[in-house]
Amino acid sequence: GFNGTEFLIYGLTPEWMREHPELRCPWGEDPDPSWDLTPEKQYRLIKEAGGMMIHAHPFREEWYIPETRLYPDHVDGVEIINATHSSPLSKSHNDPEFDDKAIAYAAEHDLPGTAGSDVHSTTMFGGGVAFRNKLVSAADYCNAIMNGGDYILTNGVNWFDKRGRKII
Repeated sequence: GFNGTEFLIYGLTPEWMREHPELRCPWGEDPDPSWDLTPEKQYRLIKEAGGMMIHAHPFREEWYIPETRLYPDHVDGVEIINATHSSPLSKSHNDPEFDDKAIAYAAEHDLPGTAGSDVHSTTMFGGGVAFRNKLVSAADYCNAIMNGGDYILTNGVNWFDKRGRKII
């Protein structure tokens, strides 16, 4: 995260993550000012390591997000479907307009879309990406997203194509 703006990082090993503590900042703690890791610098670091960076729920409005910050040149994709925004099972952040704005933003910048649930508990209600072919690694996931793979998105109730258009 970066001052309330959040990113999803894929394709890096646990060892690599341990070697880069500047990517982590525990909730409620200020980051070490010497790290100065802006989203642009973070993106460069992740790309150099072969990872992928997705902008999570870029238009969510919440107390911990002081402003909407967009980085179309420093992300590999956008979370355009977030189950907490649009699933009738969600009890937080529920506003489908957040997803609508993310869909338009990704289309405007020709960025691939992803989906997630943003559920940080064991009470799962869906939200994610479904692939026609079986994935066996994080690299498979990154390649499918980055190279226009055959996948669809869900908020746990409805299904969408990879550009966010409702299909079921």
